Order: sequence, then structure tokens, then C-alpha cells
Amino acid sequence: MTNQINQITYTPADIIITVIPLVAVTLGIVFLFFLFLWWFKLKKKIIETGQYKDFHTPISYRIVGLLLGIILTFISIPIIILSLVLSGISYFLLLGLIPFFLGLSLIFFYFLYFFILKKT
Repeated sequence: MTNQINQITYTPADIIITVIPLVAVTLGIVFLFFLFLWWFKLKKKIIETGQYKDFHTPISYRIVGLLLGIILTFISIPIIILSLVLSGISYFLLLGLIPFFLGLSLIFFYFLYFFILKKT
């Protein structure tokens, strides 16, 4: 009976494929840090010079909810079809059903809110 140690050899391509996402995430975080730092310093200088004007862009949460509802609904339809074709009715189907019903509920909220607002 001989003891054999299973040795796994890694090619340079395997190492590079493993390292690239780590480097990309690290560089992205560093980039965002310096972007927010620059933005903060820019706002600070603008306030110090007295040139700051507060720009309020009105965000309609109804429209954002409708947009997210439409996007979620239409993205989830191909996922539902694909999961039905690949595995039938299984837990894999939830991958498409959850965003589908989230999207429908956001669309329903948009119209419900519209009708309640219209009555008042």
C-alpha cells in the first residue's frame, strides 16, 4: 500500500484567471474612493467660494417603480421559460418567478397609487 499525494498543478493561465477579478475589484474600489474624495473636495471648494447652487431634480418614485417593474418583469420572462425547458417545475423556476412577481407588484403599485391619487 503506497501513499500517493494528489498534486494539483496550476498553469499560469489558471493563476491569471484567478487573479484578474481580485485586481479588478480592488482597482474599482480604489477608483471609487478617489472619485468620491475628488467630488467631496470639489463641492467643498465650490461652497467656500460661494458658487454653490443646490440643484434639486425631482425624482418621481412612481415612475422609477414602474420602470423597475417593467424591467424586472421582462427580464424574468426568458429566465422562467429557460428554467421550464431545462428542468421543468423545480426550485430553479424560482430564479425567474421571484423577479417576475416583484416586477408585477411594482407595476400594480404604480397603477394603484395612480388611481388613489386620482380620487383625492
